[in-house]
Amino acid sequence: MEVMQTETQQLKNIIDSKEAEITTYQSTIETLKKEIKEVKEDNKKLAKQISDLKKEAQDMLLYP
Repeated sequence: MEVMQTETQQLKNIIDSKEAEITTYQSTIETLKKEIKEVKEDNKKLAKQISDLKKEAQDMLLYP
């Protein structure tokens, strides 16, 4: 009986450990999703700036 209780407790500890790992992974995934969203927004801003600079450069070429 004591052996069974010890094994049961060990299994509970393993489950708790795995649940903690899952929570950590979920948190990491959420953080990465936020970072990806920020990078995408920055990329859009940079693409707009590049487009504006190209247009400005073309306009400058029209006037000697």
